[in-house]
Formats: sequence, C-alpha cells, structure tokens
Amino acid sequence: MEDEMFAGASNHTITFSLLEETYQEFLALCRDKGWSEAEGLPLVFATGVAYLKNEREFSRWDGDDRNAEFIRLARYANERNAMYSVMKFYAYNYLQDAHKLEMQVTGLRGLLASTQAALERVRAENARLQAELAKRE
Repeated sequence: MEDEMFAGASNHTITFSLLEETYQEFLALCRDKGWSEAEGLPLVFATGVAYLKNEREFSRWDGDDRNAEFIRLARYANERNAMYSVMKFYAYNYLQDAHKLEMQVTGLRGLLASTQAALERVRAENARLQAELAKRE
C-alpha cells in the first residue's frame, strides 16, 4: 500500500515572499489550529493547491443549470480532497521517519550484539585471569 500511495513522491523545498498581513493571518491560523509554523506552511500550501485544483474543475459547473445539491456535494468533495492532501503529506513524512527509525534500530541491534560479544570475551578473560591468580596464591 505504501509503495502505491507514494510512488514517485519526494519532498521539495521552496522559498517565497508574502505580505506581512497575509503572514500574520497565517500565524493566527496556526495558533488557532495548534500548529507550529513549520507544520502549518506545508499544510496550508498542500490544502490550497488541492482546493484550487478542484475549484478549477468545479467552476465549469457554476454556469450550468445544475441543482444546488449537486454543487454542494461537489464543494464538499473538494474540501475532503484538500483534507486528504494534508493527510497524505503527514503520512509520507511519518513513513520516512519510521524508515529512518527502523534503520537506526537495526544499527543499534547490531551494536548491542557486538557489545554483548565483547562483554562475554572480557568476562572469559576475567575468569581466566582470576583462575591464574588463584593458582599463584
């Protein structure tokens, strides 16, 4: 499932300018949601991209004589798609962190095994030296 969901996925860093007013609105949103600035930026960006992408699709319906319920459901689907985009972002990054932790645990297990082997060698040497000391006394 992971391979299918994140096929070809990777992170990309961007830098851009905002008006101070927009930035302060963003910070207020982060406070309201309990997000740090680092969490909020990719969430707001991913949500906005998903929303605008779907809004482009839905804009063609506004001129048609569709009933209000159809448009309401389409907008509801747009909101859900934006939420999915955010969840996918979090899931991808959490899975990357999980893989890193898995590799670290594997390394630590190897270190533990080699340390235990070294400890056994030291214990054996200690026992041998104690036996030799006992003979000399």
